[in-house]
Amino acid sequence: MQNLLTQYNGDQYIAIILGLETNGLAVVRALARSGVPVVIVETTQNARQPHLRTKYGIKFFLDSLPGLPLLDFLRRFPRKGVLFPTTDRQVTWLSRNRDLLPAHIKLLMPSNETVKTLLDKALFFDFCEKNGVPLAPFRHVQAGDDIKQAAKGFRFPVIIKTNRKVYMSRLEKAYIARSMTELVTLWKKISSLYHVFIVQEFIPGGDQTIFFCLQFIDSKNQQLLASFTGRKIRQWKPRCGGTASCEPVTMPKLHEITYEILTKAGFWGIGSVEYKRDPRNGKFYVIEPTVCRTDFQEQIAIANGVNIPWIAYQNAVGIPAQPVIANGGEKAWMHIMNDRLAADYYRKQHQLSFWSWLYSLRKVRSFDLFSITDPGPSLAVFWQRLQKKFT
Repeated sequence: MQNLLTQYNGDQYIAIILGLETNGLAVVRALARSGVPVVIVETTQNARQPHLRTKYGIKFFLDSLPGLPLLDFLRRFPRKGVLFPTTDRQVTWLSRNRDLLPAHIKLLMPSNETVKTLLDKALFFDFCEKNGVPLAPFRHVQAGDDIKQAAKGFRFPVIIKTNRKVYMSRLEKAYIARSMTELVTLWKKISSLYHVFIVQEFIPGGDQTIFFCLQFIDSKNQQLLASFTGRKIRQWKPRCGGTASCEPVTMPKLHEITYEILTKAGFWGIGSVEYKRDPRNGKFYVIEPTVCRTDFQEQIAIANGVNIPWIAYQNAVGIPAQPVIANGGEKAWMHIMNDRLAADYYRKQHQLSFWSWLYSLRKVRSFDLFSITDPGPSLAVFWQRLQKKFT
């Protein structure tokens, strides 16, 4: 390991990025282009994924991530480092095991109690209720509960989701039920796969009514050092999926609301909150936070001059960072495959024309994989598809 790291300045902290999917690749590029030495840690089973064809960073592979192999790797790591987790699973594991990390590895993370409150939707929704944070009506529900009773009095449609992010191929991020009959059928299916859920009234409005605010808050005095506001153009899957494309928006109010929510919970570090604006009254309702890691669409903030990973790195190693609060921007972001899937869906539903789709992407200058200065990941995707076509 030491021999591989000799190309980096011995006194400089190395950024250690855990996992390299879409948001991990954005972090790697953002830091490397800012002159930060980067190490990428991935699992051996993901060694062929296209993201790893980036020209940046030194790659190491472990049998599993997170877990004891990561702990052993960090203990043997011969240089000072700053950890950048990229999934909620990693954040949860690191928070629980922070006392086992070696002293030369820095972790940008508030107390475990704060992390638990913000990652668990049941705890977070209770926190919001106590602090007057606007939420659509909701109830906690567990496997074995009467779902009809849980949804009693709700206006349909309703949305149902696990209390925390679950990485299961058979379980979607969220489900929408348009009637009680549909909810009962859905409940029979998903309650056998997981045990704790939130059922909530679904706020009307399409993908473009979903907004987000990405921030970095200083650990010492909770000063807001970075903040960026954006809005989704499309999601995949539609109405309750992840970001497929998004654009900057001027929304000063969200800077304040997001900062207040996060700091009231005792949070500092990399975090964000997602909202939905109700077209009936114009009010913003909280959907969920993301904490201690970057968002899936993090690249949009970086492309518009709010380099949150770089500001976080500076804060971790004691380099003074100038606050960057962005209102609007010129560059939109797109996950090429997911936006195509979303556009195809809406076109089949006669909710989007081909020309409207093209117009919606007029500001796109940033992508999940494609980069002129780092073409490896997108070329790898092209090559894989070419091989698949002719084999």
